[in-house]
Parts: sequence; C-alpha cells; structure tokens
Amino acid sequence: MRSKRPFNRPRGRDLLAGATLACILLTAPAAAQLGGGGSCEADAGTLSGFKPTDCLQTGGTYIGGITNGDAVIPTGYQRIFVLTEGPDLVIQQTSNNPIFLVTAIGQYTVHTLVYDPNTLDLSIVVPGVTTGFDVNALLIQGGGDICASLDVTGTTILVDNPDAGGLAADAEEVCLDGGTAMLSATPDGNGYAPAGYETLYVLTSGSGLVIQDVSTAASFTVSDTGSYTIHTLVYDPNTLDLGVVTPGVTTGFDVNGLLLQGGGEICAALDVAGAPVDVVLCSTTCEADAGTITTDAFETCLTGGTATVSATPDGNSTVPAGYQTLYVLTEGAGLVIMQVDMSPSFEVTNEGSYTVHTLIYDPNTLDLSTVTPGVTTGFDVNGLLIQGGGSICASLDVSGAPTLVVDCPPTCPANAGTLTALADTVCLDGGIAEITVLPNGDQVVPAGFVPFYVLTSGPGLVIEAAGSSPLFQLTTPGDYTVHSLVYDPTTLDLSIVEPGVTTGFDVNALLIQGGGSICASLDVPGVPVVVEDCSPTCEADAGGLTADSEDVCLQGGGPVTISAT
Repeated sequence: MRSKRPFNRPRGRDLLAGATLACILLTAPAAAQLGGGGSCEADAGTLSGFKPTDCLQTGGTYIGGITNGDAVIPTGYQRIFVLTEGPDLVIQQTSNNPIFLVTAIGQYTVHTLVYDPNTLDLSIVVPGVTTGFDVNALLIQGGGDICASLDVTGTTILVDNPDAGGLAADAEEVCLDGGTAMLSATPDGNGYAPAGYETLYVLTSGSGLVIQDVSTAASFTVSDTGSYTIHTLVYDPNTLDLGVVTPGVTTGFDVNGLLLQGGGEICAALDVAGAPVDVVLCSTTCEADAGTITTDAFETCLTGGTATVSATPDGNSTVPAGYQTLYVLTEGAGLVIMQVDMSPSFEVTNEGSYTVHTLIYDPNTLDLSTVTPGVTTGFDVNGLLIQGGGSICASLDVSGAPTLVVDCPPTCPANAGTLTALADTVCLDGGIAEITVLPNGDQVVPAGFVPFYVLTSGPGLVIEAAGSSPLFQLTTPGDYTVHSLVYDPTTLDLSIVEPGVTTGFDVNALLIQGGGSICASLDVPGVPVVVEDCSPTCEADAGGLTADSEDVCLQGGGPVTISAT
C-alpha cells in the first residue's frame, strides 16, 4: 500500500521518528514552581480525531488530530503536540503540528501540551521509556508543581492492517429449489479484524460484482439464477459508511475504490475475488456437460499482425448421442462471440482479452444460425440453455479458457556479447599502436547475421574505424573503445557511418535495443583501451669542449698535440 498525506502539512519540517525523536521529558527548577495545588491558566484544550483507524502503509502512515480551538496559551507559553503509544502512553515523538509519521503497527495517541519553556525543561526525555503519565505527574493538574497543561486523553488512532483472508464456496454450483437457493462459503482462517473493526460478508452478482446483500454470516438466500460471489469485508464502521451502498446499484468495485487497497483512503480489507457460486435451474435433467478447458497460453503476442488463441480440453466433457462439440471464441468481459470452430484454436488480428469456450449441443434443438459474430454474446447463448435459466439441453463452459492478446515489442535474437582487451594500455611504437581484443565467446549470431567490430574514441563514442577483425592500428594517443556488433547486412546499412562524425550512440539508436526498429546488437559499453606516446627519453649529455689552442704549428714535419678542455 502506498503512503498518503492525509493532512495539509507545512512543508520544510521533518517529522521526528525513531531514534531521532526530540526529547520532551519534563523537569522544573524549584524557583520556577508554583506551590503544590496552585492555579494554572494554561489549558491544552482538546483534539478531534481525523481517522480513528488507519493501515500501516509502505514508507509509513501519517496520523494525527485536529485542534478544536479551545486551548489557552498564556503569554510566554508554547504549544507542542506529543505522540504516545500503547495504554501506558509511552512517548514516541513531538511536533509543532498534530501530525506524525509512524512506521510500526500500534495504538497511538496524539496529545496537546501547553507549557512555559522557562519552567519546563524538555531535555531529559528518554524516547520509548518516558510516558505521558510521567509528564502529567510533574504538572499541577497531575499533582505536581509545574504550571502547564497536557491533554492526557488526546485523540487515539489505531494503526493496524486488517485482512479479509479468503473464502471457499461450500458448493460452486447450486440449484434453485422451490424458487430459492442457499449460497454459502467458509473462511480460510486467514482473516484478521483489528480492535474496533467488524467483519461483514457481501453478496454480489455478475462480473460487475453488483452488490445484492450483506450479512454477518457467509450465507445468503437468492431467488434468481446467475453468477454470484461471496466476499469478506473487514472494516471500521467509523471510517467506512456502508450507508452509501445501494443494493442492485453499488458494486464491489465501487467499495474497493474507497479503500487503500483499491486506490482510496479508507483502511479496510475486501476480498474482491471472493468465492464464486453459480445458481442454476436443475429441475430438468441434461446429461450434456461441456467440461473444462485449459488455455495454452495466458498471454500471447501479435506477430505479423496475427495471434493464435488456443486451448486444450481437459477431457472431462460428456457428449450424449446426437450431440456435437463446438468451440466458441469470445472477446472481453461481455463474452462477445467472435468465431466458432470444430477446433479450439483461433486466429485473431486485434489486441484484447479472449476466451475459448466448449459448447456441447444438439443441432436439432439449438439453432446457431441466430448467432451474429460481434453482436451475440456467450451470455445470450447461455441464457437459452437449462444451465442459464432457459429450456434447451446443452452445455456451455461459460468460464472457458482466457487468453490476453497483446502487441508485444519486437524481439531480436542477436547478441553482440562482450570483449576482453589483451592490454588496457598500449604504446605508440614507431608512431603506430596496435589494439587487439578478443571475443568472450558469448556472442549470438543468428543465420544471415555477421559479427563486426567498431573502434570509437572519447566519451562521445565517435566512430574511427570498423572491420570484421577486432584488431585496429592507431597513430594518435587517446581514449578508445572497441565494440562488437552483430547485424544483418540486409537491414543495417553501414555505409551511413561517417568516420569521425557518426557515433556509436547514433548507430545504437537505429537498433531495437536503442529504441529503433532494426534487429542487431551493439555492445555499447565495449572494452576501453588507452593509447599513449611512450617514446623513450635519455638523460645522457655530451656537454661541450673548448680548444686549448685554436692554431697549432707543425714543426719539422713532426707530430703535434691537439687538446681541448
């Protein structure tokens, strides 16, 4: 159930809860106390309950009260609201507003406290330990010495989750005997009615769950044939007014719409499914029995504009001599007849809720030429039969086998799989770097599809190169990604790719996986590889020389010495 905000709350304030509760235990210095039994003008006033009961919803439930405007707050005094839990009034939270968020089941009370901060120290409360009675005992009104006022009674809210449990019909089909039939069901024992709640049983008719009767017992008497359902309702009479129910008009769906479980605001539990019972005329014996049938698929997709709706008979039908078996396809809750066939398999071209029914009939007594597809309903046919209150001996499995036909999004069996790089970082060697990645063996390449590899650069995945081999040579340092692509060349034209301009995101947007219409698979994350310029550096330095003499004479043809520093 979802959490609701039942009151208008000032935004910007957080209600305190759990271990972060503000402390409110009270104490008073002797100099600030009045003499025992002194008078005190402060008056907490009273609160009215907004809801006496509520469900615990996901994320917690907001509970609270409404001030009645009768508080007296003397000059220098303040008013706060206190949330306590249980009969001992164990303090849980405080707030400047009488609204609190609770996250656990319990009996809560919201109190008003009017006090003077100069005489009442709010710093020593132990949340979950100190009680409202402890606080009250410090006040003049409770026999203490401090002038303050606590509305001990407050307004009480029970937070608990009722459960309607389930019901099982004592008989799924009942005969009208002497113009009446008794319908009854047995609770499964899983129901739960919190304190103050009541359990009521509701009888509805038809698929629209039109309310016919209510009772404190799961037993009803009816005088008409038809499909009925017995439901359990666990509710608080203070929050759910059943006076709004008009038998024959109000539906179970209407009531459910008022409840939290049905999108409303009232804490109550209604077993919407309930226990169905069919009331039939049994005065005339008819041996024909359509038996039951089981759907082959509860949901099927329109493929190429068509879908097959089929079911399998359970083998429990009875076909008397001279009778025939026919299968009927209906659409919607109104069971509008769309097709009939000797086989329980039908082709449809529209989305919708369909049901396959078995019909056992005698062509000499039931004239099916009166059936107009798209107009006549299964209920119309059933009304002609003894089982539906008519006079013809035949059997129609009204419940049948339901199938939901939906327009499923296209699927694509291709899977690009994943890649592993031989090295996460490679160096330019002689101005060239080679990136090599290996497929991880998890590609799925359908017939007619081919694997392909795409090299992109930067976070924008700008396509730089592509090929049938996961090997690429680069001349520029940077951040690159290698992606695998499995595609059908007849549906994905890669000539539209402009290296340095087109991105991997552009290609992905053309594919079913990226919101497009083409069946192909691109490993968008790919495997990243960094290309770096790793040219070697040398710290050696030859330095410089200066000739000791720029001119040296060669004397007598002998050797000379040349030197430098």
